[in-house]
Amino acid sequence: MNPLNTALTPRRLASERVLGWITDGWKLFTQAPGEWLLITLVALGVLVVTGMVPLLGSLASPFVSALVAGGFLRVAHAQQNGTKPAVGAVFDILSDARLKPLLITTLLYVALCFAAVLLVGMVFGLGGGAMALIGGALGGEDAALAGAGGAALLGVLVLLLLITPVLAMYWFAVPLVLFREIEPWEAMKASLAAVLANMLPLLVYGVVTALLGMLALIPLGLGMLVFVPVLLISWLLSYQEIFAD
Repeated sequence: MNPLNTALTPRRLASERVLGWITDGWKLFTQAPGEWLLITLVALGVLVVTGMVPLLGSLASPFVSALVAGGFLRVAHAQQNGTKPAVGAVFDILSDARLKPLLITTLLYVALCFAAVLLVGMVFGLGGGAMALIGGALGGEDAALAGAGGAALLGVLVLLLLITPVLAMYWFAVPLVLFREIEPWEAMKASLAAVLANMLPLLVYGVVTALLGMLALIPLGLGMLVFVPVLLISWLLSYQEIFAD
């Protein structure tokens, strides 16, 4: 057996571990709350400014988000090893030896998402037009609108089905590329295998973090300054436990 494939075999975890990722993430955050708040403010500022740039900002956003996430993971990992978090440490990712593989991983993710959108747009765009024409011929304007609406709804559902495995491929690929120094495509395949092996725990994790995120928005969104770093730290912890890293 290939040693690389053995090293990338994900562990199957119980859903109860989800709470542990979040509570342990909270504990790590409370060891240096001031530093994490500053890091989060700077990171969110970078993302907001990037998004405000016309056209180029939309194209660059996935890559900037990957760099910010990678920087967070690096800082959290260093804190686990006794290094106190610092704002400047987030930007160390720009000089990291794994910068290029991280960007390539994100490029593959964006390309797969674009291919899914393009495929669904072509298939259901033409299909929706045909259904509208048939409906119009058989039942008038209302039937035509119903046919086009049905095609659009089906297109959205199919797009979700196509995008979901792409998201699964990307979820753990980022930490795998950063910490295991694995090539992007191998990391994406390993990430998909990990998500498939832990679908229930990760589904529970998604629901719990979504609820916590909504709660964090209540006090004028200020809770996000705490929620974001805890979420990203818990992401690192889930990766470490699933891949025994």
